[in-house]
Amino acid sequence: LVTVLLREVTPLLIGIILLGRSGTVILSELGHLRISGQDHAIRAQGLDPFLLLVMPRGIAGAFAAYTLGVVFLLVALIVGFATASLLGGLSGSLWAFLDRFLRATAPIDFIIFPLKMLMIGLTVATTTALTALSAGEGDGIGRLIARGFMRGMLVIMVVSGLLSLAA
Repeated sequence: LVTVLLREVTPLLIGIILLGRSGTVILSELGHLRISGQDHAIRAQGLDPFLLLVMPRGIAGAFAAYTLGVVFLLVALIVGFATASLLGGLSGSLWAFLDRFLRATAPIDFIIFPLKMLMIGLTVATTTALTALSAGEGDGIGRLIARGFMRGMLVIMVVSGLLSLAA
């Protein structure tokens, strides 16, 4: 249960939340910028749109995913402890429960969890930003958001799967 919560459930849920909340905002903002032609002004000034528009969002997405993952994991553990205590399935303190959780965690989990969270956040943000910046003249924002959401879901599954296989 510890491995499933730590390695699989938390990264997938956080990736989907990040994609739904921040990914769609990135898609609509940068998509509008691209469709209206404002990205040409950035290029005309000699600035690289990738460094200016994509990388800051990618780095922010990585840190956001890691932070959300840690908060989600702590809340899930505390709620699980409270529920088990109320139903009489668990005796002992919260600290003893957390100690058992940490003892059940393999050393590789302390590497895989942060790596997975950072990579999912980075790839979700960069995938949605690059999808928006590759929009054509005939693309509408609704169509662009749908395409970016599907690409984002694919990226979440691939990154999570590859890092799970690497462990």
